[in-house]
Amino acid sequence: IVGSMYSTYCIAAMPSVKAAGMPYISLGSSSGVAKEKNSYTWQDRPLDTAQGLVLADFVVNTLKCKNPAILYSTQSTFTSLEEQVVKNLKDKGVTISDSNLFAHSEDESNLASYLAQVKNGKFDCLISLENQAPSALVCQQAEAAGIDPSKFPCVGSTSFCSSVCIKNAGSSADGWY
Repeated sequence: IVGSMYSTYCIAAMPSVKAAGMPYISLGSSSGVAKEKNSYTWQDRPLDTAQGLVLADFVVNTLKCKNPAILYSTQSTFTSLEEQVVKNLKDKGVTISDSNLFAHSEDESNLASYLAQVKNGKFDCLISLENQAPSALVCQQAEAAGIDPSKFPCVGSTSFCSSVCIKNAGSSADGWY
């Protein structure tokens, strides 16, 4: 079985997968899938623990950011990824306060108020953790808010490099990492 790209759905299916003894490929990236220790399940995407480390390393060591804003979906995969990014930033000497965090529901379509706070805050970059369709909205709405990735680094989760995001965001995806 090739499962959902949503970790929550993958985790929900795992007891049935185990009972049936059926090989299952999880498309979700949450570490919660691996924590289930289901010998019939494999994940084909980088775990959020690995993504969180890579994102934090890039933001701190390559971009030299010390005060990033983090915009993220409250869908379980992205709350887990947000926790990993914050943990790894802290390990690299960058402490994230609640005022740096901008959580929104997965189906939120108007992110203007969050992006206005990012633009007008004292942040030095934006990290956005989203699924494919919302990542395109973030790119478009960040551009509308006056956030220019060539002047203010914008870093996205793996969804930002998907064809869904790039096609739907158009030129507003230009300059995003």
